[in-house]
Amino acid sequence: MSNSKTLECYKGDTKTITVTVKDEDGNNQNITGTTIVITVKSLATDDDADKKIQKTFTVKDQSVYLGQAAVTLSVSDTDIPPGTYVYDIELTDGVTPDTRQTIAKGLFKVKQDVFHHDS
Repeated sequence: MSNSKTLECYKGDTKTITVTVKDEDGNNQNITGTTIVITVKSLATDDDADKKIQKTFTVKDQSVYLGQAAVTLSVSDTDIPPGTYVYDIELTDGVTPDTRQTIAKGLFKVKQDVFHHDS
């Protein structure tokens, strides 16, 4: 089940994205041991090599928040030019190779921050 939603953040800010995975009956699904990948590109048709952001993590424990996971994009992840991009979030079960489920997709908007953090 794929969820379409617009995500927004400021350039160079930390952004936490919470996803909820449900089964076909609408119940939260245990996703312990699965891998979640968020990919952000200028266009959906861009090559994977041209991605702007890609973050991968493995869900460790579902004992408290069944079916939920949080992906945190770091300051360096979101340090891309302001604009509107596309994203998707995929889930793999870690057992069956090449088995993927797109659980969310949509627009990813990066806004210009007023304060510029110079390194």
